[in-house]
Amino acid sequence: MTFCTEKITNINSRNTPPEFEEIIAEKSQNFVDRAWIFTAMNNFMARWNHGYFSLIGYPGSGKSAILAQMVKENPSIHYYNCQIQGKNRADQFLENLSTQLINRYPLGISSLPENATEDGSYFAFLLQKIADILPRSQKIIIAIDALDAIDPNSQPSYTNLFYLPRYLPDRVYFLLTSRPISQGKLKLLIEAPQETINLEKYPDKTRGEMEEYIRKFCADEKNTLLKLNAEMGINSEAELSNILLEKSALNWMYLSEILKAIREGYYRERQDFEQIPPGLNSYYQQHREKMLSQTPSELELQLLKTLGEAPDAQTLDAITKQIDGDDYEIEEILENWGEFLRVEERELDKYYQLYHPSFQQFFRDDRAKFP
Repeated sequence: MTFCTEKITNINSRNTPPEFEEIIAEKSQNFVDRAWIFTAMNNFMARWNHGYFSLIGYPGSGKSAILAQMVKENPSIHYYNCQIQGKNRADQFLENLSTQLINRYPLGISSLPENATEDGSYFAFLLQKIADILPRSQKIIIAIDALDAIDPNSQPSYTNLFYLPRYLPDRVYFLLTSRPISQGKLKLLIEAPQETINLEKYPDKTRGEMEEYIRKFCADEKNTLLKLNAEMGINSEAELSNILLEKSALNWMYLSEILKAIREGYYRERQDFEQIPPGLNSYYQQHREKMLSQTPSELELQLLKTLGEAPDAQTLDAITKQIDGDDYEIEEILENWGEFLRVEERELDKYYQLYHPSFQQFFRDDRAKFP
């Protein structure tokens, strides 16, 4: 995987802010090679002299791990993670990235001016200034993880998220990740080459990568595999792999947490696999808190209960027949929850369900909290 010509191998180089080092190490741990994605990124940068490359995927699809591995192997890439507490405001983004840039390049600038975080003009100025002095063999690459996590109230509604530039100088690239959110909420007006990979569109590739991940686990945990054989009658790596692939529904977060639970002896009988891996409960609780306001409405709670108990995806009409609420209000809530829902269009109608079976199970198990 090669993105720039600079040879930098130390992840703790001055270009990696300390607040991001831990999350880069955590997200890239036990990374399984997803070479086709890195190839696509490299091909994009070879084809265009600037632009935006995006990865879209549901929670737990491995977007953050891909970006973290990229930065781990190429620390000269400028990195920003919007999910870290206190890092989801536009002014914080501008301050952090502008500081990275002036610390990295010989611009003769010792500190940021007072207006550096007011809008994106100073940030755009820095990008152009660096592009003007950068050797033609090098690129400016900025990786932003979890673009969807931005606080929408931290900037005017008519501006690009994080004031990302509409126009880019040559050899300037942005690599973005985001959960599925509507184009209206994405708020990116870009006059530059763009390419987007939706990870959900490549189930065969994901399955193959997960099979490799499970093979590595079995090779490293032979005693665990023997224990599963003795306690559950799981006789082979292939049998375990089939069970895990079915339960994970091709979600990397679920797979990593269920393997962790197996390693720690959480599952002792086959029926235990019906339980949510313990590490996911807090993760799903974060989802729940993001979906609901501090004082959730009766309609929101009823809608979550309905989605949690539904055996299959449902149309808006089917949902409203179960809930005493206005179609428009329910549809607006569903749109706000877009990053946590699978929305499928069939014959001019939309079908809604929670993005993963275990997330749905979380709400079924949580039913006591609903009216």
